[in-house]
Amino acid sequence: MEIKLTRSQIRQTVANADLRIGLAKYLLIQNQIAVPAPIATNAEFRKRFNGFYRVRRNETWQKVYYRLMDRARGKPLSFPVILRELRAGTGRCEASFASKLLATVNPDSPVIDSVVLGNVGERLPWPTASNRIARIELLYSNLVKCFQHYINSADGRFLIAEFRKTHAAHSITATKMLDLVLWQSR
Repeated sequence: MEIKLTRSQIRQTVANADLRIGLAKYLLIQNQIAVPAPIATNAEFRKRFNGFYRVRRNETWQKVYYRLMDRARGKPLSFPVILRELRAGTGRCEASFASKLLATVNPDSPVIDSVVLGNVGERLPWPTASNRIARIELLYSNLVKCFQHYINSADGRFLIAEFRKTHAAHSITATKMLDLVLWQSR
């Protein structure tokens, strides 16, 4: 697993208007998650989160998801725990949504989605794959290591510097900077 971004791609992506729009939406979500009130019943938060992360699941699924998010806010949960509890509560193996939940409550955690995985040369195991959950957990662990390695590299430091220079008014984690750049690098 390797991140391959040229400095030209980084400059172009960091300055992209779509990244600015995504960053503004992300910051609104993070501001709301910081408020200690429950979010499972916060319609405004759910609407923003659902729009940003493209949640297209029914109300029953969302109740399970947002209750789990409230739990994760109060007591840090690992990716494997979130993945397994989401599956137990919804009947669905939702790697991307599990990572989005974790990244919302812990901004130093990367998000699994098809664009980010494509940018690191990976993809989720097929739904019928044997040991799918264990494979997803390993993939996520490797993604975390890949992000950490890249952030500590010369190119990672360049990305962080460019991001801070372009978006100086906003304070986000290096992981989220990289995540947003990968997400916009299509």
